[in-house]
Amino acid sequence: MADQDQNPQNHIDRFNEVSLAAAQQRMRDDALDQGLELAGLNGSRRSRFGVSDSGNSTNGKEKSDRERIRRTLEWLLLNDSDYARLHRDAITAVQRAAETARDVLRQIETELAAIHGILADIMESAAQLPDGTKVFRDENGLVRYANGDIVHDELAEMIAWRGDEPTYEYARRIFDREAALDDALHDGRVIEVEIGGYRDELTNNEDPPSKERIPVILDRIDSIVDRTANILPHKDQVQASGEQVEFQQELTDDISVPIVKIGN
Repeated sequence: MADQDQNPQNHIDRFNEVSLAAAQQRMRDDALDQGLELAGLNGSRRSRFGVSDSGNSTNGKEKSDRERIRRTLEWLLLNDSDYARLHRDAITAVQRAAETARDVLRQIETELAAIHGILADIMESAAQLPDGTKVFRDENGLVRYANGDIVHDELAEMIAWRGDEPTYEYARRIFDREAALDDALHDGRVIEVEIGGYRDELTNNEDPPSKERIPVILDRIDSIVDRTANILPHKDQVQASGEQVEFQQELTDDISVPIVKIGN
């Protein structure tokens, strides 16, 4: 054992190991200090040798700055491969969810524009009272206002019917479709806001989500995608002048919500 300890090669090998470890530590410290300098914090390489920019010894604030930089998103992405992978999956999921929401909103807005055109035609073609109020006759022969209230017989007798007016049932279905699309539009915009909130959380450099928080975000984005797929109102059929009319078939037949896969 004594001979081994006195072997010069052993001392050289030990010296090389210590030197390599010290060099690696200096590289890590330099990388951290560079981040501090770029962030405008008082943590230059001079601080490690006991001299700050003001000539004072390294203080607690510099240690706090060093710890803070280790908690930034940029540092985590560069130094924690597991965190970087989770974060990348979450960012991808948020981007795909946002694209899905935009696609659905665009489809809703397109159909709403068409529905508004149909409503304009309905109101133009509807029967009217002497004061110009639009009214509709239902399948039982009752005359109704657009809101469903029945028109008094005395007023109904003043209507000059042409015979090709839209029925109350047809008009009601169009009104209901418009209301359903308005609700879907509102829900889609709420979803966009929620997605934006998670995007902001994931890109907050000073206060990024923890490694434990990111899977929670992924689950919530998955739930948002499911909600997005279900906000489109179902198709319906309406009665118009004795004929079945799928008034929104041409508008919604091609509507589909992409399936978004979360993570790998």
